[in-house]
Amino acid sequence: MKAVYLDTTPLYATVDKRDQNHGRALALFERLEREGIKAHCPLPTVLELHRLLITRKPADPGRAHAVAQWALDAFTLVLPTEEHVKEARATLRRFGDQRLTLTDATIAAMASREGASILTFDRHHFGLMGADVYG
Repeated sequence: MKAVYLDTTPLYATVDKRDQNHGRALALFERLEREGIKAHCPLPTVLELHRLLITRKPADPGRAHAVAQWALDAFTLVLPTEEHVKEARATLRRFGDQRLTLTDATIAAMASREGASILTFDRHHFGLMGADVYG
C-alpha cells in the first residue's frame, strides 16, 4: 500500500484527548509512520475538521485554526477534482436514505480513483460506499 486517505474521525480523535478513539488514533498514525505509508489529507477533511473544532463546545477558534494548520503541514494535501465531486454526488443519490456526507462521499471517490485505503473510524458508511478501510 502506497498511501491512505484521511477521514476526519481519526484526525479529530488525535487532537481531542476526550475522544473515545484518541489512543487508537495515535496508534494508527504511529503504524502508518512505521510502515512507511504516506497519509493524504483531502481538503474536505481539513475543512470538516476545522468546522468541528470551531463549533463543538467548548469552542476555541485559535485552537481550531492551529489544528487546521497542523493538518495542512503534517500531511500531503490533496484537492478533489470535478470528477471526484461528480462521483460523490452520484454516491449521495444512490444512497439517498443514508446519512452520508458530501465530504465522506468525496473522500471515498478520491481514494477509489487512486486505489487507496481510507483511515476512518466510520467503517459503516465508508464500507457501504465500497471503500477499503485501513486498520
